[in-house]
Amino acid sequence: MKYNKLFYIVLANFVFISCAGIRKTTIDDNNEKFNGEIELEEEVLSYVVERKSSAEKEEEIEIPYIEKKYSEVELTNFYIDKYKKVAISEMKEYGIPASITLAQGILESSKGTSNLTSRSNNHFGLKCHTSWSGPSVLHDDDEADECFRKYDTPVASFEDHSKFLVERYKYAFLFNYESTDYKNWAFGLKKAGYATDPRYAHKIISIIERFDLNKFDQKVKPSFRKSWAVVDSGNVYVVEYGDTLFSISQDNGVRMQAVKELNKMKSNGLKVGQKIRIPKKN
Repeated sequence: MKYNKLFYIVLANFVFISCAGIRKTTIDDNNEKFNGEIELEEEVLSYVVERKSSAEKEEEIEIPYIEKKYSEVELTNFYIDKYKKVAISEMKEYGIPASITLAQGILESSKGTSNLTSRSNNHFGLKCHTSWSGPSVLHDDDEADECFRKYDTPVASFEDHSKFLVERYKYAFLFNYESTDYKNWAFGLKKAGYATDPRYAHKIISIIERFDLNKFDQKVKPSFRKSWAVVDSGNVYVVEYGDTLFSISQDNGVRMQAVKELNKMKSNGLKVGQKIRIPKKN
């Protein structure tokens, strides 16, 4: 009985001290009831905890999704896997090493991620030049707002790249090299003026050797071999209204550049009645 009485005395003191602590923070000096104030405090506390939890959830939702960033090596391998068959096909038809085509595409298009490539499917940095009559885009290069070729698909860009090299006489000497001789092809492209970068050939060779691209050159024997000697066939064409140098070349089955070289033409301009000597078909 003595211990029970002591227990109630201690409990009463504990409650009084606790209520006194609460009173300092929850009621004023008017001796209001504690219960209401205590319940109110619990409600406020509950609300604050709930809001904090909600705010944390909102913050988690607002964290932006970050896409996986691929390394330069990964992007290059993606590019190779995607276009190696196209490069091999172009090699078979035109004799340009697949390793050269792939390395140029990787370098010129920044592995297919450049601004120009994304807007135009132009993988080889080919400018319009005077012979281009297709769609185009403006892009800053050596000068501001230069005209670059635009294609419907990347494959069309690969095809045009092959024709670009085949149809221009200044690249003719390249086809004297074996299709497996990527080093001479790389230095030859630089010599012919494909790019202004003084280290262009070294960059092409570095890409080929780092990613073992020359293995694709071994997969196919080109069916294409071109004799580039421009020989006068003896035929003469008289220019009519509506003719273009390109249409005349196509109609006669010869390269436009060969027609220009044979006739010592510095531009593509023609005049009605002008006589054009037609080179012999290769």
